Amino acid sequence: MNPIYSRIEWNYAYSSMTGTYMVMLAKDTPSPLLPTDSESAPVGEDSKAAPERPGRPDGPGAKPGDKPGDKGEQKVTETKIDPEGLIDRAVKLPVSGRVFFCDGKKIWFYGGASGPMAGGRGGFGGAGVKTYDFASGKTEDCSDGMISYRLGDKKAVLSSRGKSTVVNFPSPKVGGGEEIDADNMYALVDYSQEWPQVYNEVWRAFRDGYYTENMHGRDWKGVKAKYEPLLPYVKTRLDLNYILGAMIAELASGHAYVNPGPYPKPDRIPMGLLGAKVSKDKNYFKINHIYAGATYRPELRSPLTEPGMNISEGDYITAIDGKSLKDVDNIYKLLIGKADKLIELTVNSKAAEGGRKVVVRPIADEYPLEHYEWVQNNIKTVEEKSGGKVGYIYIPDMGAEGLNEFARYWYPQLDKEALIIDDRE
Repeated sequence: MNPIYSRIEWNYAYSSMTGTYMVMLAKDTPSPLLPTDSESAPVGEDSKAAPERPGRPDGPGAKPGDKPGDKGEQKVTETKIDPEGLIDRAVKLPVSGRVFFCDGKKIWFYGGASGPMAGGRGGFGGAGVKTYDFASGKTEDCSDGMISYRLGDKKAVLSSRGKSTVVNFPSPKVGGGEEIDADNMYALVDYSQEWPQVYNEVWRAFRDGYYTENMHGRDWKGVKAKYEPLLPYVKTRLDLNYILGAMIAELASGHAYVNPGPYPKPDRIPMGLLGAKVSKDKNYFKINHIYAGATYRPELRSPLTEPGMNISEGDYITAIDGKSLKDVDNIYKLLIGKADKLIELTVNSKAAEGGRKVVVRPIADEYPLEHYEWVQNNIKTVEEKSGGKVGYIYIPDMGAEGLNEFARYWYPQLDKEALIIDDRE
């Protein structure tokens, strides 16, 4: 474990609390990490050969001559477990990763030291795949992509640089392979069967995993029966989500969410927004208010506040990309699809044709600017009403953004006599 020290206060945290361990099930099984010396290795009748690794006739550990599917040659290997002293036979492997495959000689693992497992269940991802060799004790790169592998197969799927290929696996080095053409792959889903299955699985997940067996006093079987008759009327995933939400809400538990799942969505047109409130006035569009934003944060920079633009509240926008706004009833008609694209505004201090030309890059979302201004106004209001004695902190959620907002406003206000913490979780 390596502590990370904060640069804000004298405190520390641990970002990685996991390790990978191997346990010898039988007490007479030696650790693969035992130090070896070829000159002092035991020889003669007292030396013991390494135990053969059991496996499928067509999988890792198969012997020459084994034929897949030949039931006559398949052997059932008994697994020996000695419970006494089991925990004492655990050894930590010198690898840092999340998903592993082992053929008895090497370990394949996702090479990221920390972070979520990018490959999901059954895959390797993130910083690529590495191998650790028990005999040499060396870690080497296997692939820079993600490998999806099913135990016992001779092939795996490698996803790298936007394409997927079939490769030989297990292998110390993985690359190339036959590319998979997924353009004509289709899956037919019978939603009339899938949606009831989703409903039943959600119900079972709460039945088996809820933190208290009494389900907050609810008759959980009765709750299932209550909403089940609605399933034949479900026509979209949003309908199903509504029913799932109603069923879960019977428990009156917080943080019990319904992920929306896949459903058809209309294509959104990226409307260009100017970070300002405008209104039609005397044939042109008057800038009534410009969101100040926070110039030190790119996501809170208002398009009209860049240094050198010299645009002020009360100015008029008379044209966009050379088109006069005199006969335009809605300025946003000329901003359709203009988000994050350079446009030319003609700005005049008077409601008159012409003016100076300014190049502006509109944004797609004004909510962060409006929300930031609302928070700043709350801070000012509390400051004024309390004579500077009380501070204000707004926390939008308990995720990363909420924690960042807390840090931004907590430390500068530690000298206050009191704090109003507005938590909207």
